Parts: sequence; C-alpha cells; structure tokens
Amino acid sequence: MVTIPASSLDIQVAIANQRAFFATGKTKGYDFRVAQLNKLSQLI
Repeated sequence: MVTIPASSLDIQVAIANQRAFFATGKTKGYDFRVAQLNKLSQLI
C-alpha cells in the first residue's frame, strides 16, 4: 500500500529513504523493467 506524505518533512524523509535504497544497488534490473513496461503496455 502506498501512502501519500502529509507534510514537507514527510516528503523529505521519503526522498531520503528512496535515495538510500537506490544507493544500495538493489534496484530491479533492465530485464525486469522491460517486462513491467510490456505488461503495462498490454493493459493500456
């Protein structure tokens, strides 16, 4: 479930968390992303 940040502090924390996660290198690979885009294209 995705929650919408309520304040600018919440937004800053959310951005910091996303940047920290990205820095770990554990993001999804190219093949996964292409597959997701293909699924989205079929839905549309």
